[in-house]
Amino acid sequence: MRLRFVIETLPANFVPRKEQTWRKPPAIFFSNVSCLRAITDMDVYAPERWRDDALFHPEVRSAYAKLQKQGWTDALRTLYPDERMYTFWKYFRNAFARDAGLRIDHFLLSPDLRKKLRAGGVNRNVRGWQKTSDHAPAWIDLDIKGLRA
Repeated sequence: MRLRFVIETLPANFVPRKEQTWRKPPAIFFSNVSCLRAITDMDVYAPERWRDDALFHPEVRSAYAKLQKQGWTDALRTLYPDERMYTFWKYFRNAFARDAGLRIDHFLLSPDLRKKLRAGGVNRNVRGWQKTSDHAPAWIDLDIKGLRA
């Protein structure tokens, strides 16, 4: 699975061991991780329909939780803890128009960057364009003044 690959191949100098503090350069991990962080309607339309999907298998959720335990912060969920936010809508059954989407695109920030997070969001309108991707662009804004690598 893609997320397991990411965890197994993250450079060792970005992943602190349990007994260490984060002493490595600031880092952002962003990707179409294809992982449902939580099976709630905050990240998924009609969560009951996704319980058996590969995006929500226990090993995928465990891998995502492992990243968070290592100190990575979900930037968009930090900014919008109680808002329904999707980044992907299938092409069939008029999913975009019904807002029947998923949030599977993530920005994970190293601890020092979490404090620098100013804004972020999803440009949903782009998904509505003709012949566009099934994903909408997600973005974040960081205040990197004074940040040392």
